[in-house]
Amino acid sequence: MRLSKITIENFRGIKYVEIELDRDVTVLIGENNTGKTSVLEALRLCLDIVKSDKTCNFSEFDFYRDEVRQDISSCAPINITLNFLESEEHRWPDHVTQALNDVIVGSDYSEIKLRVTARYDTNTGGPVQSWSFLDDADNEMVGRSGMIRELRRLRPFFFLAALRAAKDEFHSQSTYWASFLRNEDINDTTRRDLEEELYKISQKIVDAHTSFRNVTEEVKRISNFVAVGQVDAVSIEPAPADVYKVLRNTDVNLLTVSNVKIPIRSHGEGTQSLCVLLLFSAYLKTRLQADVDRRAEPIIAIEEPEAHLHPNAVRAVWRLLRDLPGQKIVTTHSGDILSEMPGSKLRKMIRNGNVTECKTMPDGLLTDNEMRKFYHHVRRNRGELQFARCWLLVEGETDVSIFAECAELLSIDLQKKGVRIVEYSQAGGPSIFIKVADTLGIYWHLGRG
Repeated sequence: MRLSKITIENFRGIKYVEIELDRDVTVLIGENNTGKTSVLEALRLCLDIVKSDKTCNFSEFDFYRDEVRQDISSCAPINITLNFLESEEHRWPDHVTQALNDVIVGSDYSEIKLRVTARYDTNTGGPVQSWSFLDDADNEMVGRSGMIRELRRLRPFFFLAALRAAKDEFHSQSTYWASFLRNEDINDTTRRDLEEELYKISQKIVDAHTSFRNVTEEVKRISNFVAVGQVDAVSIEPAPADVYKVLRNTDVNLLTVSNVKIPIRSHGEGTQSLCVLLLFSAYLKTRLQADVDRRAEPIIAIEEPEAHLHPNAVRAVWRLLRDLPGQKIVTTHSGDILSEMPGSKLRKMIRNGNVTECKTMPDGLLTDNEMRKFYHHVRRNRGELQFARCWLLVEGETDVSIFAECAELLSIDLQKKGVRIVEYSQAGGPSIFIKVADTLGIYWHLGRG
């Protein structure tokens, strides 16, 4: 059961947008403030944070504002709707239909529609929230809101934000590393043997600490003041041996190029970020079913997985994202990631005034031969072109140089204006680029020599 669509109304900077999601990996791109992070936050609120209508997890600044609506009391309600769709090709397993049967609707396909709403309440003078499952006519299904627990059990949500730091993730109280520490998978016989050895070693350490002798001799004078036992009246014992307490204080080291062991948190930010991604991957692959539910298929949101990484590492990250279990929604500013992924998984968010749109490349847009050329000449070598606002299509390398030099002489910053010069001769003409530009909302101009 995969999430097929998210519809967002009046949330943060988004007045309205619908986003169709790939059942495996969806990659969101777009300029700053087009709503990519808002989409991930909307998912997090619906699938993880909102758990009661007694308190509100939405702030007043989550409500969409424009020149007319400036105060929360005049803002329209926030509506976030999630659609889970079953297809003939991907049927839902029996345990899903049995657990969620009361909220499954639809005729040709089985569908579940969950809506989370926040609105201004005149009685409390602040925002209130609620959630409900919807029927075929998008009306609230009364008495079914409790089914959200079953939905979240079967489709748990995990979020990995950008700017990852190992010091925040590799400690005993963190979400993912701590799950491995809490896993008491040492059998009792081995544990007892280890704790006996730990106690003996700890006692030797205490006995070897000569300063303790001065303390014990002085404290023995207590017998001059109160009645105490005469044999070993004072002793310093080591802390009780606990193998799991030892594990909670472990450190993860990584060898440097000079073969020196250094804790991950002391490495560079790129290495730290990559290690956190791999820790996240390890959790999802080995701990998810033990910690959540053995039948759970996660919905995973990852913000800017390329954070702090070298381009070579970024290209490798795509394989890591692809191989994570469950359904992934990823935001990125990296052309290197786009160079590795199939174009069908791309969603480009565009904002024109108050209108937010999500563009995608539909199946069948390009023939197999056209897709091969586009992949080779644009996506593979210049994935960042898909971030552009406008393509200036020119025939050859000479034209590229001339237009770039003319822009320089006229003090026109093409990069700042989002204009990219694209050579089309090696791809057999401009038609491929025009098709892609039109569907992704990229303006284009055809320059002819």
